[in-house]
Amino acid sequence: MKKHFKIAIQMDPLESINIKSDSTYILALEAQKRGYRLFHYLPENLIYENGRVSALGNVFKLFPNKKIFFKKYQTQKIFLDDYDVILVRQDPPFNMSYITATYLLEKVSNKTLILNNPKSIRDNPEKLSMFNFKSVIPPTLISKNIEQCFNFQKKYKKTIIKPLYGNGGEGISKLEGINVV
Repeated sequence: MKKHFKIAIQMDPLESINIKSDSTYILALEAQKRGYRLFHYLPENLIYENGRVSALGNVFKLFPNKKIFFKKYQTQKIFLDDYDVILVRQDPPFNMSYITATYLLEKVSNKTLILNNPKSIRDNPEKLSMFNFKSVIPPTLISKNIEQCFNFQKKYKKTIIKPLYGNGGEGISKLEGINVV
């Protein structure tokens, strides 16, 4: 009997996917074309019980070029170590729930291939990983102290401010020519 390759995808709700720009949709569509079984779950539906990590979610199918582009089947509980691959694809926020999910996923990483590596995404939040490339980053300040922020703006005149743990360009502003006293 032929074994079906199984992929679990930890991501935001399927309903929130923008099929024109979401790379997870493209990855899942290609996996489906290759005959892989797809399972979707939300990070908050991870479960650790008696040494095993499972998730509540749905097997799903994609329908390209259709207005209703996916179908979810009955909700079920699966053991993640029974799957061949787990794709970790949810958007931030990078909060304690996100961090907890990475610890739970590490429990299955010896048996199941996890992309993106839970330890790596926990230890290298996107906006802080730039420090690994000091020679190519612009002058940078990370601070909650308003006086430090004003001093930085005064020194560099043109600055970009953004939240550390947002996504999708939300909360980004360009400051230019502001008189800081």
